[in-house]
Amino acid sequence: MRQALSIGIVFLGVGATAPAARAGARAAFLYALSDPTERAQYGADLAWDRFNSELYVTGPGVVSVFGDSGMMVHQFAEDPDAGIPIGVAPVGDRELVVLTLWQGATRVYRCNFRGDPIARIPLPAEFESFGANGIATANGNVYLVNKQALRVLALGLDGSKVGYFDLGPQLGFDEAKRADNDLRGFSVDRAGNLLMTIPTQFAAYVVSPEGRVRSFGQRGSSAGKFSVVAGIAADDEGHIYVTDILRAVVMVFDAGFRFLGEFGYRGGEPGNLVGPSTIVIGNGRAYVSQSVGPVKVFGMQFD
Repeated sequence: MRQALSIGIVFLGVGATAPAARAGARAAFLYALSDPTERAQYGADLAWDRFNSELYVTGPGVVSVFGDSGMMVHQFAEDPDAGIPIGVAPVGDRELVVLTLWQGATRVYRCNFRGDPIARIPLPAEFESFGANGIATANGNVYLVNKQALRVLALGLDGSKVGYFDLGPQLGFDEAKRADNDLRGFSVDRAGNLLMTIPTQFAAYVVSPEGRVRSFGQRGSSAGKFSVVAGIAADDEGHIYVTDILRAVVMVFDAGFRFLGEFGYRGGEPGNLVGPSTIVIGNGRAYVSQSVGPVKVFGMQFD
């Protein structure tokens, strides 16, 4: 990944009429996560471990680990020396990178796959006060995001700087407008593209490793349109999933941002969603956290 200090931007479709979409994506509700402690609920952060087919769910001060059947297999919480876990990202087949809160500041640790610290990852001196509040990994790199500042820092596992993205100026935001346009969703796909949502702009963004920014989204309450967007993720085939808190749906788009379908909706059925927030994709399944209730799991199919 090349260092991205200057970012070119191309806007695609924000505010424009989207082309008619055929029904190309279907979801079937499978189950809700079984959590006897009821900690893996209420907008929890999610991370998928593709090597071990496990889901990491970060709730208030605790990380719950679920196997592929939806049963909880492990939990870990505050370490007295490392701090309170606030975000987890698997890297490799037996290791995690954990973002922690320690004495009011954030730290980053390499841990084993059960959350035991191995070593602290130092931040470059100029980024010691970066203030990360989200974390992801891809291709052996660690991505830290400051959602309020609209900044992303990419690091090697040794703490060396790989890239830096300051998105505010590139989106035309002065400092006052930057403060009113927080990122909500953040993830990184297997190719190293950054995926983000900004609810106040009714838009989702894809930033390439070289820093090219593309965006899509249209404000509205009908199928495929954005009301209060939140989580965003991509699968290995390039489909992009965007959750909408107010519309209570998960929307699915192809790699060219063409709307393929949506699922969820409000209601009392098992497959309905209440304020869907974070989403991750693994083994052909979509894992969705909610504002109220447990993480729900859906099987995906495409025409």
